[in-house]
Amino acid sequence: MNCAACHVAEIHSSATAAPVRVLGATSHFDAEAFFGVVVVSTFRTSEPANMKLFLSAYVSGSDNIDTKVGGALDRAWAEQEATITAAMAADPFGSKNVEPGTRSRLTTCSSRKNPPVRSSSKRRIRS
Repeated sequence: MNCAACHVAEIHSSATAAPVRVLGATSHFDAEAFFGVVVVSTFRTSEPANMKLFLSAYVSGSDNIDTKVGGALDRAWAEQEATITAAMAADPFGSKNVEPGTRSRLTTCSSRKNPPVRSSSKRRIRS
């Protein structure tokens, strides 16, 4: 999210002319509504049933869940449901043991059967 979300507009003068993009103008993006939806979604996915719905949509890449992907998720969820529910009940927002002003450290899940392959090469980003 950057300034362009709220400060870029596109003007269409006619059906045949190319649109003109105006930098610095007021756009129609509603930042308060966007972040409101993010907050509400965070609270809703703290419940296991809603988290499963979210994951189904996420792994399929759309609201129309592919039966193969959906079936695999259902099987994996059924195998681990008790563990998932217990972990979510113990720390519903993933903020336990995270100091104020810091970020939660993401680690590879110990129950993952095929952890991601990480490159050993290190890149230096120049500023």
